[in-house]
Amino acid sequence: MNYIYDLVLNFKSNFIEFYEWNKVDEFTYIEKIPIFRVTDIGMKEILDYRIRINNNLLKQIYNKTYTNNTKISYSLLVTDMERVIALKFNDEGKLIGKSSLLIDEEDAVIEEVEMYDLEIFDYVKLDNICDDKFLTRREKEVKNSILNEINFLYDKKKYDEINYLYYEIFSKKKSIKDEYNSLIDIINNNCFDKIFYLEKIIKMIKEKSY
Repeated sequence: MNYIYDLVLNFKSNFIEFYEWNKVDEFTYIEKIPIFRVTDIGMKEILDYRIRINNNLLKQIYNKTYTNNTKISYSLLVTDMERVIALKFNDEGKLIGKSSLLIDEEDAVIEEVEMYDLEIFDYVKLDNICDDKFLTRREKEVKNSILNEINFLYDKKKYDEINYLYYEIFSKKKSIKDEYNSLIDIINNNCFDKIFYLEKIIKMIKEKSY
């Protein structure tokens, strides 16, 4: 297995390009991390889908990533020689975090692995996320936040708040299930005029509750 040394990563559930990193982000300083060279198609699918790697690969990378004070259980880099992406997985092999690299570090990694052979990177595709690929960091964060909030309200049976949010958007009422599904559709379809309005309403509700 090949390794890369001394990188700065910024793992997020939604992929964030390095130029959208913020000073308040929780950066991870990597001392050592495995790297796999993948095909162009493989890299595209890694960016466009949520994936799950197989158990053999999961065991292969277990505790092989070292930070400045601990280890990351399941993490690695992939490169198609055009770009480099860091990936983090849970113990089921599901992808839970991605990070871009700083541009100078990415260039250095590509130069270093130029002579490496393609490796078998065994994974299965789960759901498609390519619709989010061109969203800004702000849009991704708000979308994720509102989705979590609406799921929380629905799971906890806080139907009055679901009713209120739905009525503010559509000025009518439906069954709670239909209202919930309609609100989820707004988020999944990237209707950001309504998503930002939902953010504003939810913020007002929370401020009134204090």
